[in-house]
Amino acid sequence: MLAAVNHLAMVVTLMSPLEMERQRASGKYRVRSSPTQRGAPYAIAARAAAVAVGPARNSPPWGSLVNIDLRTSRIAWQVRSARRKI
Repeated sequence: MLAAVNHLAMVVTLMSPLEMERQRASGKYRVRSSPTQRGAPYAIAARAAAVAVGPARNSPPWGSLVNIDLRTSRIAWQVRSARRKI
């Protein structure tokens, strides 16, 4: 199984689906960063944590591709994403 892993600090807020729709309509959260949780009793609003001196405290790269061996539940290999300035 191949997974895209995010190494960037995130702020995640749980709320009711109805409240999420209100937030989306208000423009407080971007739809791309707030996926719909079909069938779940809650919704998730996620955004990158910002700090006063820049977009992230941890240095790049902020992501990697990870291959997981489903038979052993262990990481078979992983590759960090290329560095990119924001």
